[in-house]
Amino acid sequence: MAWIFSIIGIVTTPVLLFFELVMWFLAAMVGAEPSNTDFVRVLFVIIVVAIALAALVCPLIAIFSQRATGPLVIAGITLAGWLVAQLYFVGMAVGVCSFEGCFPA
Repeated sequence: MAWIFSIIGIVTTPVLLFFELVMWFLAAMVGAEPSNTDFVRVLFVIIVVAIALAALVCPLIAIFSQRATGPLVIAGITLAGWLVAQLYFVGMAVGVCSFEGCFPA
C-alpha cells in the first residue's frame, strides 16, 4: 500500500504544486480587485491551502502506512520537494523570490 501512495504522490505532487502556483496568482489578482468582497478573497486562499494539503496527503500516507525503505525514500523526496516549493511560494508572496531566483531584500 505504501508503494501505491508513494508513486501516486510523486506523480501528483508536481502537478498540484503547479496548480497551487497558478491559484496564488489568481488569488493575488482577485485580492487586488476592489470590487471583490472579502469572502471571495478568503475563498481563494482556502482553495490554495486545500491544493497544498492535497499535494501533501499521499506522501504522508506512504510514510505512515509502512516501514519499507523504498516508499519512504520516494515519499521523503516528494515531501522535500513540497517543502521547498512552499518556501519558494512564501518567498514570492513576500517579494523576496521571483521566477529569476531568490534574492535578499
